[in-house]
Amino acid sequence: MNDDPNEFRWCVVKAPDCEAPNEAKFPVLSAWPHARQLELLGNDSGRDEALAKRFAADVDRRKPADQVPAF
Repeated sequence: MNDDPNEFRWCVVKAPDCEAPNEAKFPVLSAWPHARQLELLGNDSGRDEALAKRFAADVDRRKPADQVPAF
C-alpha cells in the first residue's frame, strides 16, 4: 500500500513495489475514499480483452431488434 492519504493502492505480491496505476505491469487496486471510487487497473491485455468482449455482448443483447417490414 502507498503512503498517499487521498489514494490507497494494493498490489499483487509479484510487484516489487506498488506501481503507479497508469504504468502498472501487474494489477493494481486503487481506492479514492473522498470520491467513493474503486478501480482495478494494470496492463493485463487478457483481462481487458475479456472485459471488452463481455461489454460488447451485453450491448448487443440489450439493443432493440432491427425493424423488419411485415409485408
